[in-house]
Amino acid sequence: MRSTFALFVMTLIVIATGLAVYSALGIVRNSDDPAAGTAVTAFGSALKQHDGARACALLSSGTQSKLEDERKKPCREAILEVASDVKPGDSVTRVDVAEMSAFVTTSRGPTFFLDKDGKAWKVSAAGCTKQAGDAPYSCALQS
Repeated sequence: MRSTFALFVMTLIVIATGLAVYSALGIVRNSDDPAAGTAVTAFGSALKQHDGARACALLSSGTQSKLEDERKKPCREAILEVASDVKPGDSVTRVDVAEMSAFVTTSRGPTFFLDKDGKAWKVSAAGCTKQAGDAPYSCALQS
């Protein structure tokens, strides 16, 4: 009887320790990732230089496809048509990362949503603005 109780207590300790470690790793993994902000800055730079091919390379494949479908043009041409609606502000002011998604806010500009694609961050929604109340963001470009 005593060994069963001891085994039960040890099992609870192992589970509690595992949950604590998992939570700690989750907090670390959900911290800011400057690479997401760098991707938004690179996207803005490409748009300022009218480099549609480079800007499109920073978009998720779903966002590229939707843009091409809507504009009936290759991404490298279509992105330049919507550049004024999706161009980031002067600098990144906030980066929030949760698992494989990021939320990037820019100064005097729109907000961006990104997805992790392998080791790189790709823009999945651009030119986003907060709506009134609890309404979701409205984005000029999204997948």
